[in-house]
Amino acid sequence: GDDDDHDHDHDNRDRRDAAATVVDDDDDALFDNLLLIHEKNAGDININNDDDDDPAAKEKAGVDDDAETDRGKRPRTASPASERVERAGQYLRERCGLPPSVCRLVSDLLESGGNNNGNDNENGNENGVAITSLRDAREDLRRMKSHPWRFLYDRTDPSRAREDTGLFFSESNSNHGHHHHHYYQCPTQQQQQQQQQCPQQQPQQGTHPVFHENGGNAPPGGVVGGSSGSGGSSVDAMLYGREKEVKTLTDMARRVSSHVSDVVVASATPAMTMTMTTTTTTTYPAFLCEAAFLSGHSGSGKSSIIQHVLSSCCNGGNNRLDNDADRDDDRDCYGEDLLLSAAAEEEEKRWFVLHCKFDRQVAPLLALARSFNDFFERFAPLPAAGASSDDDVPRTTTGNNGDNDHRRPRQLRQRQHPRQQTAYERMSRHVASRLDTEVFGKLCELMPVFARLFPLAAGYDRTSSSSTTTSDAGNVGSGRNRLRHLFHILLNSIFCIGRPVLIVLDDLQWSDSLALDVIAGVVIQSKACVSANLGLDGRDSSRGGLFLLGSYRDNEADETLLRQIPAMDRIGGDYVRVTRLSIDMLSRRDVNEMLSFKLGLPMRHTRELSEQVFQKTRGHPLFIQSFLRSIISKNVLSFSVRSRRWTWDDLVVEMHTISEDVADFLANRIRRLDKDVVLALQVCACIGFQVNTSTIELLNVGQFVNDMFEALESARKEGLMDRAGPIYAFSHDMLRESTYELIPASERKSLHKTIGMSLALDPDLVKHAEICTLAADQINLCKDVLNPSERSMFARLNLAAGKHAMASSSYQQARGYFESGIALLHIDPWKKQYPLCLELYELSAVVGFMSGSGEEVAGRLDDILSNAKHFGETIKAREIILKVIASRGQYAESTNQCISILSVLGEDFPEDIEPLLVANKLKETLALLEKVTEEDIRRLPLMTDTSKLYAMKFLSMLCSFSMSSRYHLCHLSSCLMVKFTLQYGFCEESIHGLATFARALLLDIEDIESSSRISSVTESLLTDHANQHSLRARSTLLVAPVKIYTEPGQSVAERCRNGFNSGMISGDVENAMMCGYQCCFANLHAAGDCLKDIQDLSCDFLRQMAKHKHAGSAFGTMSVFDTCAALSGNFGNSLGFKTNEEIYEEAVRTKNLFLLHHVCVNQIYIHFYLREYITLVEFAEAHNLLEVKRAMDIMSIFYTGISSLSLARDTHQKKWRKIGERSVQFMARWAPHSKWNFENKLFLLQAELHYLDGDLESAEVAYNASINSAHEHRFIHEEALAHELHGIFLLENKSVERGLKQLNMSISKYTKWGAGIKVKNLISFMKSFEGVTQIMLGTKVTRQVVA
Repeated sequence: GDDDDHDHDHDNRDRRDAAATVVDDDDDALFDNLLLIHEKNAGDININNDDDDDPAAKEKAGVDDDAETDRGKRPRTASPASERVERAGQYLRERCGLPPSVCRLVSDLLESGGNNNGNDNENGNENGVAITSLRDAREDLRRMKSHPWRFLYDRTDPSRAREDTGLFFSESNSNHGHHHHHYYQCPTQQQQQQQQQCPQQQPQQGTHPVFHENGGNAPPGGVVGGSSGSGGSSVDAMLYGREKEVKTLTDMARRVSSHVSDVVVASATPAMTMTMTTTTTTTYPAFLCEAAFLSGHSGSGKSSIIQHVLSSCCNGGNNRLDNDADRDDDRDCYGEDLLLSAAAEEEEKRWFVLHCKFDRQVAPLLALARSFNDFFERFAPLPAAGASSDDDVPRTTTGNNGDNDHRRPRQLRQRQHPRQQTAYERMSRHVASRLDTEVFGKLCELMPVFARLFPLAAGYDRTSSSSTTTSDAGNVGSGRNRLRHLFHILLNSIFCIGRPVLIVLDDLQWSDSLALDVIAGVVIQSKACVSANLGLDGRDSSRGGLFLLGSYRDNEADETLLRQIPAMDRIGGDYVRVTRLSIDMLSRRDVNEMLSFKLGLPMRHTRELSEQVFQKTRGHPLFIQSFLRSIISKNVLSFSVRSRRWTWDDLVVEMHTISEDVADFLANRIRRLDKDVVLALQVCACIGFQVNTSTIELLNVGQFVNDMFEALESARKEGLMDRAGPIYAFSHDMLRESTYELIPASERKSLHKTIGMSLALDPDLVKHAEICTLAADQINLCKDVLNPSERSMFARLNLAAGKHAMASSSYQQARGYFESGIALLHIDPWKKQYPLCLELYELSAVVGFMSGSGEEVAGRLDDILSNAKHFGETIKAREIILKVIASRGQYAESTNQCISILSVLGEDFPEDIEPLLVANKLKETLALLEKVTEEDIRRLPLMTDTSKLYAMKFLSMLCSFSMSSRYHLCHLSSCLMVKFTLQYGFCEESIHGLATFARALLLDIEDIESSSRISSVTESLLTDHANQHSLRARSTLLVAPVKIYTEPGQSVAERCRNGFNSGMISGDVENAMMCGYQCCFANLHAAGDCLKDIQDLSCDFLRQMAKHKHAGSAFGTMSVFDTCAALSGNFGNSLGFKTNEEIYEEAVRTKNLFLLHHVCVNQIYIHFYLREYITLVEFAEAHNLLEVKRAMDIMSIFYTGISSLSLARDTHQKKWRKIGERSVQFMARWAPHSKWNFENKLFLLQAELHYLDGDLESAEVAYNASINSAHEHRFIHEEALAHELHGIFLLENKSVERGLKQLNMSISKYTKWGAGIKVKNLISFMKSFEGVTQIMLGTKVTRQVVA
């Protein structure tokens, strides 16, 4: 601008006059905008034309003075109109200081105006760039205002313009992995306020701050967390035309973030604005899960959209706190307290992000574990030596952790916000409290970061994990189940913090059934995760949120994946929303918009070029990127210093031939590289999508190229590879695939073998899990080109690799190695390589069993039984066979085979076991334990006798198989186990034997005191056992029934819940599901929880039972739910559940005595509280429930006792009195052992008996005592019952007012318990008394009930 204001105003008037020939007076606002742009940005515009003739600049641009004509540009015939336009543009540029973009706009306007005034000629609009409507002009001005760095600012540096396309390697960001550092000067605050946000990159104004531009200074169309660190173009290219998809994902993320922050989202307006109002209502679900799955062909842009969302979440809300200087300035301006408050608020908005990219050459489980390892890495202390450099911190991807501080030196890592530290402490306590030593050791194997998070675990013997057997497995699939639950615990620890969680799963078509099962479990169980952590550390963390974002190639996905996605939507319920988005190729307009942004030209200028690009690439984003890079490299598309813009010749572009297939095009591009670079890329392609520098160092010995690192750096500069820390990765999967296809088919196996042999030279190969498994992977791709000596060597390598995979619980991967090892054995391995053959066969069967392939391992087990040299070498095989048979429900068969094996081991059992024999054996064994304390058992030596160890293993299985159907055999086996323990030493099975023995003492000889003492010793032995969870899952079902006689009923229910958790942790789903059912049953009968809470708990367990297909436990749990519903009237969640009547029929049909017994107890429970006494007693007599055969029969005794005494008063029949008196005797015998559980019941039975005898005074005292005892011991249902019976007693004895008061108190307690049906019945009963309505309406509780 001019210094003189008058001249400046005069120039402005001149410009308006020049434009008057083109636009009407009503359109002055158009040029007001243009002048506003010029005035506000004049200081930033480069108007120096010296570069026009600067040879250095031209050399840097790669062009010369004659470059344009040399490339065959079609000359334009000069016309008077075009000369006037040219002169106008020159005047605006040189005299007015306007940038070329503005000059170009005015020139186009003048050219259009000339045509419109009748001066049209054949060249007037030959390039189709003249403005044909004011809409085009407005669009140009809008882009200049919104994106001045693209469309307004002058550019004179060709290399910078080339870099601006995002297609080429830039030294300025070569060391920053995936994150770009932009070279533009930051706009001023005033400019930022005027800039409209880019629709492809930013949310609408006024929205909730979930997504943020990278620092606010990134040019639109630039890379935001791109998947291509060197070029970064993939995100830029592939986000054009994706506005709808990005908006959908942005809205989903915003809903999750708002839900966690307790913010109400108003999304009815077209702009999707957010109304942020804090709510105090509790109508929102505890957990919200949004799941989106993107499908499309390779290269269509799925990963780029995900990377955009990922980067936005990673960068959102943490920019202010990363700069020390800014932090100090803020502290000076606002004060310490205000800054900390703002920091705390900002910290709460940050996302927790896990990013997993599956690779066809990497086990899916390991890819998933790697993403968790990366996430928890953010909390781990850095290694002591040299940990400050990027290369010292392993990374698979960048940005996985949700913030940008994961590579900071130790001193900066320790300066995390206090909320961050608190989050870590909560997560660590959650994880540590749920894993025993063995499982935690496996976790450290799978995710090494936990060894640094928990240094005390560093002493764990990792080699011991490799010797995993089925003794700690439980049942078929226990290893798989354990692993699935391990991921569940880790996610649970993340959800409990109260932060929004983003889980990214890229390339799901390469996942497997286990990974998909884990992912589905994350979605389906996420609500339970949050509910389980309600109130943790005194904080309500029930507001959880998960955004699951996955992608897959729709033409390569298998049926398992395609079935899993709708299943998540169907099973997830109201709190899970699943969205599927199909990502298609770019349209013509999308391509044109992309070229317009990349080249900084209006869309009308790039229209013809984009049409040719679209015709050649068919809108394939990756193809477009590669094609543009090609024509720029060949100067077909170049930046002109003179014109200060990109120029090209449409004819030359049209003649530029390319392959019709993108893969061929990429292959041709790779072929043109130096041969060393190509070979280095081929070596990496053989290994996988990404390669660690430690692996490259082992291969960098001159066998392939002179310097692998130098070759890969060259590939990185070509945009073919990225580097993040110590990881080199291909910029796109198709690049890796194209590179691999370049290897001649006849040479691929040879290259794989060379790589495997090179890695096998590592002296620490067997100890180094990653290198060992990688070497085995390479060798297994070329097994048929190995000679006999090599086959034997690599069979052992597969054995070592399988043990490493087994140690980290990757059982499917381990089985693959063992089977590959078997394939490499001699043609007659049982004679030539017996030890190696036996170990491979045995371990293959073990991991197949633990991964859930029980039926598939039958062939290996038969081979072991046929070829083993002696019986001891078949023990593991026989153990697996028995457990496979039992998993089919064939307990009689498994019991008989177990007895046969024990007979071979020298332990025989009589065919007919009399109860008297068992009772004598129990008393005899109890005498051995009479003076044995817990410390004595702990001081026992370990059992070393091999034969007895085998016997203990099969005796333990015999106890499990026969517990329900042949419990006398079970109890006799427990006596033998206790005897062996005291005589030969302690082993893991000793704990199971003691627990079974304690149960036998209770049920067979009713020695409650001894039974309770031994069960307490059993539980104490579990607390510090390395395999405590597996043992607790098995022992809980034995100990819990014993503890009902001596400990509060509420603690018994909690003990069952702990047994369920332990079973899930150890992978023992069978016992876990049984513990879950027993937890529901105990909550109903022994704890007296609120009926709605019991129904909710039942639904949670039923989801697990349905998932694991455990019908037996599911039927019992449905019975508990239906029992609660019969009293509460709440059948809302029972869709698809069976009723008690249907379950009863099922139990009779299948002869399931265990289920039949529990259904009968539940049915009696309903009859009891609905006062259907005759039906109850007749039902109990018909099903022999008047005797104590199981622990929970104590409740049947109580129900039948109260019912019989009431019937005795009404009918005066002696049989009812006899049953009632017998119940009083039972309760009086049990009450001294547990005053908590039995005192109130005994008082109530005595009160009814006194009433029957006519001792009204004693009866009233007993009623009051029962009420007080039930209240003291928190049995609200039995307190309500005592009030009810007391009220009836008073009414029947003419004390109406007092009786109605007691009934009103009963209604109050029943209402609190949730028994709506019972409340209605009582109200109907009370209305039968004269004047009762008036009294009822005077009571607040009754008014509420009646209303």
